[in-house]
Amino acid sequence: MKDILIKIFALLTLLFVYVISSRTPLMWEDVVYTLKADASLGAAMSNSAVADTIQLGRYERVESIPDLLESSYYHYMNANGRLFPHMTSQVFGALIGKPVFNVLNAFVFFLMITMVTLLIVDHRKRFWKWWVVVLSGLWLLMPETNTCFFLMTYALNYLWSSAICASFLYLYFFIGHHRVSSWLVGMGCVFAFGAGWSHEGLAVGIAAGLFFDQCFDIYSHRLNTQKLIWAICFVAGAFLLCIAPGNFNRTDAALPLYNHLLSFSRLRIFWLFLLAWVVFSRSTDFIKQNRLLLVALAFQSLFLFYVGYRNGRVLWGTELFSFILLLKVFAYKERNGYFLTNLSYTCLLLLVVHFSWLVYRSGEVRKQYDEVIALYLHSPNGTVYYDLHPESHIVKRYIPTPLCSERPFELLTFSLYYTKAAKHLKIIPTALKNNYE
Repeated sequence: MKDILIKIFALLTLLFVYVISSRTPLMWEDVVYTLKADASLGAAMSNSAVADTIQLGRYERVESIPDLLESSYYHYMNANGRLFPHMTSQVFGALIGKPVFNVLNAFVFFLMITMVTLLIVDHRKRFWKWWVVVLSGLWLLMPETNTCFFLMTYALNYLWSSAICASFLYLYFFIGHHRVSSWLVGMGCVFAFGAGWSHEGLAVGIAAGLFFDQCFDIYSHRLNTQKLIWAICFVAGAFLLCIAPGNFNRTDAALPLYNHLLSFSRLRIFWLFLLAWVVFSRSTDFIKQNRLLLVALAFQSLFLFYVGYRNGRVLWGTELFSFILLLKVFAYKERNGYFLTNLSYTCLLLLVVHFSWLVYRSGEVRKQYDEVIALYLHSPNGTVYYDLHPESHIVKRYIPTPLCSERPFELLTFSLYYTKAAKHLKIIPTALKNNYE
């Protein structure tokens, strides 16, 4: 019965993520991923998917497995190498349906928090207190929380890839100290290969960390064959991810130097980790114990500098590795549980209030969206007279808010999804209705 309140809250977190996911409609690139990609798909897919789709008139939807495979091929060749996110986006968006994603997304969110916690504290008695701290930190500090946790396509790219990679790292560390059966090693090879082929924002750093970790084991005469096999499989998957022709199409246009420098100025957890390490833990033991994660962070930071700042999501991998290492600094220095207990229950109280409020606001946001779409579908020309309720930044920071961002391409997305752009959604305040009639 120990930490029963936290365990109940953990179960309620599943319900919270499901509710927000289910109240988020198919948005932005979700809609485009319901359509078949073809040879005309170009680098614009990465930056302006809706505009590209509308300009090319590609309205043929994915309706079968052959369509899915053909579309995935063109995504790999022309967009980027993220085969798993591309395929699952089309599977959920066009074949299985988003309701199935909504259920699974809640469990994947729970899995990611759990795996990150295990990477920090493993099986310590105070695991559930750390679980709340990890949830609080990832929820409050990670970039692009609203998109990367709840919007389907982005969640498959970032949340799901993070859960898969964190699970792989935990299993990789586990077999470093335990022998497992051959058939589990075989299954682990498939999982490692898939984890490597997930998202370059995570896989590049992990692949580099695995290489240096294996070199260290060879140098120390502690080579573990099972670890080596899994490392090779992960690196192979990451290699296929990175050599995709679509990656080179995507990075043809070089960004100005300040964009590359700006990527570091936008980091928060990274600088917090460096400060905490300098102040609290300049121990060589810490470096040895966390060499894989430190190398992963170093290489992910170099990769971040290479791609430059486009949006907050490019910071994802660097910030995730920084967050894990930041909490490991404090876990490494932890001597008693008094501070952790007070911190965890304070976070628990704040999250309960915050999550309850967001559930209420998400209902209001979805109600507004449903009303606008209903009026749009009955409108002869797509014009809707409606007074939108603009959401505050703190709401938009944590949950998706369709129609509230004042971005024209979002309206084009909904026009494409509901009418194949036969009529374009246009929202006009009711006070101006007489001017348009």
